[in-house]
Amino acid sequence: MNHAIIIHGWGADSSSNWFPWLKKELEKKDLKVDVPDFPNTQNPQLSEWFDYFEENVFIKNPADTVLIG
Repeated sequence: MNHAIIIHGWGADSSSNWFPWLKKELEKKDLKVDVPDFPNTQNPQLSEWFDYFEENVFIKNPADTVLIG
């Protein structure tokens, strides 16, 4: 694994909870880490989040990528 994507939940963003800490810890291990800020977190719409993910998160090699949420 060399790429991690941290997905926040309802009402959160990339700076919430333990996301910044985990991002730093994984980067220390030379992983590429993405923590995208999904739109409309107070009233999320799945289709909107799927569209955002497709347009903003690039997975070079799925076999080397882990999703964390």
